[in-house]
Amino acid sequence: FDYDPCNGLLTYKDGREAGSFTADLYRVVCIQKVKYYVHRIVYKMYYKKDPGRYVIDHINGCPHDNSIDNLRRCKNRTNLRNSKASRLACT
Repeated sequence: FDYDPCNGLLTYKDGREAGSFTADLYRVVCIQKVKYYVHRIVYKMYYKKDPGRYVIDHINGCPHDNSIDNLRRCKNRTNLRNSKASRLACT
């Protein structure tokens, strides 16, 4: 994969955007028949460390915005505080 941290796009080496959207607007990719959330992949690619048991929060609440400035590693309770209200403002 290639990743552009500014626009948040994860692409295959041929330039096509990787993955597809889930019903709740998260992008996922399948690797050897296992689904992975793109935001977790790009976090690991950019920071070179696995988020492990932490969640990757979309700060602005938009699950399709995987720009690195919009992603943070946090505990689930922090992520829950940011979820529903922020998503209403997401376009």
